Amino acid sequence: MSLSRQEPKYITPPNFLKQKVGTGGLPPDMIAKAQKMIDNSAEDFSSYTKSYVKNINSDIEKTINSQFRTHEQVTNMIYPVVQLKAHGAMFNQHLISEIAASALSFLESIHVLDDDAINVIRVHYDALLPISQNRIYGFGGAAGDVLIKELHHVCDRYYKKHDITPDE
Repeated sequence: MSLSRQEPKYITPPNFLKQKVGTGGLPPDMIAKAQKMIDNSAEDFSSYTKSYVKNINSDIEKTINSQFRTHEQVTNMIYPVVQLKAHGAMFNQHLISEIAASALSFLESIHVLDDDAINVIRVHYDALLPISQNRIYGFGGAAGDVLIKELHHVCDRYYKKHDITPDE
């Protein structure tokens, strides 16, 4: 019995969304205009920064004072950290964004906030507090680089002590 081989017939289904919306991206001049608006924005993110930093401290205190430690406490703490990470760089608070990125990476690698984990988050909070209170903008120069490096070392010591391999 011999089977003849036929070339497959490809059928492209209609793309209704593309038909409704059209093709192409945003014109470069529109992107440049939007970037200019962001760069020259009078929006001051510092009040939001202070609020999110305050939320981190509140979450730390709630966790310390709770009878049980749960993963929910970790996930609750992630929200303000994500906000700082995401918005910090957009509003020229790059150092805050970098500190928050370190804290977020740490929070995503643990399941429960034990006493050592709380101390790691407290160190990140202690780094964020004066930066947000004093409205320090930019990357923080050489001191900012050292600060970020030391925060990573704090996390690394926790991982080593608790035999954790963080997801990279």
